[in-house]
Amino acid sequence: MLVAMIALPRPAAAQASGQATEQITAPVSDTELDARFQCPESLASDDERAQAVDAYFDWVQAQHGDWTVGQAIRFRMDLLTGHHCAKTLQNIKNQPLKPRDQ
Repeated sequence: MLVAMIALPRPAAAQASGQATEQITAPVSDTELDARFQCPESLASDDERAQAVDAYFDWVQAQHGDWTVGQAIRFRMDLLTGHHCAKTLQNIKNQPLKPRDQ
């Protein structure tokens, strides 16, 4: 069985103590990930945001190792949209598209 290490929101008491994310070592379903997802703009620092993205892709590899990159990105975009992560979605929209190397 594959196990995911993923940064997820902590309960309010832990957040009050300054710990916004936790590392857990257990299989996390799509539904549980969705329920615990935090918008990147709600995290305290760029480091926390980078850790959350890394944890997300670790989770994808552990739970959905057969997904393509496109499927992983699509699910992430669905999380961002479903959780109304307006600032992050606007930042993504504002990124210039770079032509692919031929």
